Amino acid sequence: MDHLQRFQALVKLISAQLELYGQLVSVEWQEEKRRLQHLAFFILLGVMCVGAFLFSLGVLLIALSWDTDYRLFVITTMVGVYGLGAVACFYWVRKMLGNLNQSFSATRMEIISDFQVIRRQL
Repeated sequence: MDHLQRFQALVKLISAQLELYGQLVSVEWQEEKRRLQHLAFFILLGVMCVGAFLFSLGVLLIALSWDTDYRLFVITTMVGVYGLGAVACFYWVRKMLGNLNQSFSATRMEIISDFQVIRRQL
């Protein structure tokens, strides 16, 4: 009989913990969704601004060097700079995507600690 009561208490404990996990996951999902929306918005805005700036700068440099012997040098240099900029941007985005392991960290830590408590009680 004592085992049955302990089992029922354990089931209630696990049930309560699962409900808390659900609430915690819900809160963290909302935070993660908001963070990703802000990230996407600022990436898009940044790409648009950088694109407009680089296009304008390229047109200006070509216009300034059109009647000189450096026309091809300026155009080639611009292509190289744009290429390096693209590589830097891809590196930054890859670095940002590497931080995905931090998502739902509170939920994961809570689940691990709760499993350790349950193991000690068994």
